[in-house]
Amino acid sequence: MLVCSVGSKFNLNIGAIANALSKAAGPALQEELRKLKETTADMGEGDIVHTGPGNLPCRYVIHCVCCPWKGHAEQEEVRIRIVSAS
Repeated sequence: MLVCSVGSKFNLNIGAIANALSKAAGPALQEELRKLKETTADMGEGDIVHTGPGNLPCRYVIHCVCCPWKGHAEQEEVRIRIVSAS
């Protein structure tokens, strides 16, 4: 299992870690996220989706919708909710 933060657009090309994960997993991972984006309601901060691993050596990847970290109290509440949910 891997956990990756992703923006609400589910674009793995944004952010260094998500981009590295996408390159290692291959195009199947981004394609699965694209399909999820088309078929699910709008995702907000703290929401979580699961995908297959693409070419990664794990069973699945958990993607958590996060915004850029600015250290606000509201963001800390979202972080706690995310950790509790996973």
